[in-house]
Amino acid sequence: MTTGLERVMPARGRRSRQTLQAFLFLGPAMLLVGVFLLWPLIWILAISFTRWNGYGPISFDGLSTWTSLFADPGFQSALEHSLIWLGLTATVPVAAGFVMAVAMQRGGIIGPVARAIAVVPLLLPPAVAATTWLIAFNPNYGPLNASLRLIGLGTLQPDWLGDPRLAFWSVFAVALWSSAGLSMLIFSAALRSIDASYFDLARAEGAGPWQTLRSLIVPACRRASGLAVIVTVVLTSQVFDLLYVLTNGGPGGATLMLPLDMYLRAFTGLTNVSQGVADAALQVVLGVALAIGALALTVTHPSLAGEGDYRRPTATPSGTGISALAGLLVALPLVWTLTAAFTSGRAAILQPLSISWPPSGSAFVTAWNAGIGSGLGQSLLIALVVVGLTLLLALPAAFQLQGPGVARALRGVLLVLLLITLVQPGEAYLIPLFYLVQQLNLGDSLAGLVIIEVARVLPFAVLLLWIFMRSLSADLLASVRLEAGWGARALLRVVAPLAAPAAAATALWVFVSSWSEFTLPTLLLSNPGTAPVALRYFAGTHDTEFNLLAAGTLLVIAPVVLALVLAYGPAARGLRAVGRSMIT
Repeated sequence: MTTGLERVMPARGRRSRQTLQAFLFLGPAMLLVGVFLLWPLIWILAISFTRWNGYGPISFDGLSTWTSLFADPGFQSALEHSLIWLGLTATVPVAAGFVMAVAMQRGGIIGPVARAIAVVPLLLPPAVAATTWLIAFNPNYGPLNASLRLIGLGTLQPDWLGDPRLAFWSVFAVALWSSAGLSMLIFSAALRSIDASYFDLARAEGAGPWQTLRSLIVPACRRASGLAVIVTVVLTSQVFDLLYVLTNGGPGGATLMLPLDMYLRAFTGLTNVSQGVADAALQVVLGVALAIGALALTVTHPSLAGEGDYRRPTATPSGTGISALAGLLVALPLVWTLTAAFTSGRAAILQPLSISWPPSGSAFVTAWNAGIGSGLGQSLLIALVVVGLTLLLALPAAFQLQGPGVARALRGVLLVLLLITLVQPGEAYLIPLFYLVQQLNLGDSLAGLVIIEVARVLPFAVLLLWIFMRSLSADLLASVRLEAGWGARALLRVVAPLAAPAAAATALWVFVSSWSEFTLPTLLLSNPGTAPVALRYFAGTHDTEFNLLAAGTLLVIAPVVLALVLAYGPAARGLRAVGRSMIT
């Protein structure tokens, strides 16, 4: 007869194996996140109440650092600009994306073309987008003022980045251009998820386009709006690259914001590190507060998704017109960059949007030899290693979060920790990471840069894969657990192949994110040599030879475009599944 002890021991052994497996699958990813993201956040909050110059002893200083910081006129200006920036970037790109999504749905054959064009700026590294617009904003030779001269408005010719009244709005225009496509994609997915029967009911009741928009489409997109606010703020909070390349906080502090103010205080002479840390702590608080507000939108409104077939609405003149206008506004800087790259000499600036005949490819050779070629090689090496390591860590972590070895309460804690790290602007980590890599003897090394980049992208990768795995059939997962258990065999033979589309989407995002990184190489490496950094230096060296800058820009974005082409099919399927799961 089987005793009670004999019945209990196998259950205890099974729980022990599940606990060990959970540790092995989740431990490496959470260790990296904990060391390089969570610990720096705690460090930031602690050091902000001390006095420290970056080298000497650290002494507790209470609120003195905060009071002196808030009394500084430079900080007051940076805080004001940052709050305005948060308010603008949390609303204007989201509203623009919603309008674009609705218009492109009714844009006929123009709609899909405009939608594809609107996505392109999302693929550009921020430093590349900033360099492109740095050329466009040039008051003497840039295509914006050259175009004004061509149409007889040469008397205007504003100094876009040199005029304190225009500089902030010029930088915001670049952010809007770069980020509106993301909200457009989210709202497009939300519109496609609305059950077609609701539109049939609206037509049956005699609702016109505006009534349908107000009473059906807007309520149906409330959840998507929360997601759009979160991801747009996360994207636009990485404003350091734009400011560093375009204005460096000028003119006269007109574009100074908290990330740049933090960098200047902490790394210019290393005499106000505590104030720089307080800057970072304030960014953390603002990011969490905004994320909480956006998340509230996602849980307070019902979904209108269903099983009805999606039917593309009939094209309308307004939809076609808005789609064409949006596509044109997004495409113009890209078209100018393309034409300028094949134009010889100063014709690129004197005759914007024209190509000299015969087209010249010499600018590409010059740009390659001037540092872009070596930068491409180093960026490609870093990005591929980061993609491989991220998938290696994120797949088992996401799989285990869905498994029986993690209690519901622990799963909730881990997800909250990942979300906290996800909503923080990357610049907030700069100061603690700088000192952490020095203590770990990882300073000025590609290995240190790769480890930090993997830690930086892991929270998003784990969450994306976990959301996809949650969308898998419950019966399927139950049969997997019954037949193969919930271990490495189930992951490798069943779940990983099913998650291949989501893994492709994750790999594409990680590649673009690593390829685009500008701040970390600049801070951690004495000779960065990555493609975006090389392009920035190239802009400073050849600031009047716009055809060389344009050629360098195209060379830098070419691998990103190639990655998109190769991964688009499976990545799009994975994103649609994840997006539908989150929105509905």
